[in-house]
Amino acid sequence: MIGNSQLDDITNDIIEAHEQLGLPCEDKTHLTYIVTLIHEDQHSQRYISDEEIRVIKNAIRTIPSGKQRVLLRALDNTLFYLHQYCGWQLPQPQNKKLNDTQLAWMQLISLQAHDASRLYEGYLKDRLDFLNHRPVLNIGFITVALSIEVAPLPLAYWADILNRPDAIELYKQQLTLVVYHQSKRASNTQQPNYFTRYALTPFTCRLLLDYFDTKNLSQKGFIPYNEATSKMQHGLVVFDFLFPTNKQSTITV
Repeated sequence: MIGNSQLDDITNDIIEAHEQLGLPCEDKTHLTYIVTLIHEDQHSQRYISDEEIRVIKNAIRTIPSGKQRVLLRALDNTLFYLHQYCGWQLPQPQNKKLNDTQLAWMQLISLQAHDASRLYEGYLKDRLDFLNHRPVLNIGFITVALSIEVAPLPLAYWADILNRPDAIELYKQQLTLVVYHQSKRASNTQQPNYFTRYALTPFTCRLLLDYFDTKNLSQKGFIPYNEATSKMQHGLVVFDFLFPTNKQSTITV
């Protein structure tokens, strides 16, 4: 039988996966019911058959009709997670439903395309103004620059990074940003602290370094000195030569 802590981990992961895509997801109670039903059949391979899905749906039909629709959506949420994030194979009819979910996601993105285009155009204008005049360094501008040039992460991730000078690392002669995964499973002391490494552009690296310097956050030892470090410093010197600082930047929040 699946344990409560494992159930919590799985349902939290399902909810987080949908939140990251901006897709709706049912609550933990209904997801827990579905995961428990799936777990009743021991799976030696990452595959769920059409017959197993039919048995789950028959079990749902024995529940009062008010909850049936919610549980069917919870089933779709769970199967979507298993297929997209865990590599499970699903029967063909269910794959068609997943295509509908992916279509809904693309439609959601297209509805925001105009706003995204305006944001990007505004960012390019502000970026050029910053390079030419070096105005007061604004934490909002830093976050937008990182989101556009590095990765479109949630604000909670950027809040963590802006408090960690050691988030900048030189890896295989590439400036990178170490981003720790923020999920309840990753924060579990029994689980390893997973992270993703993103490439930093010279511009965003300079923004972060200036930010950490202004906030008096220690950066000692965040990059060992070697030939690659020398190349990195040379690159930043060239960047500062091309876009000189007219006045010392300060941080505004």
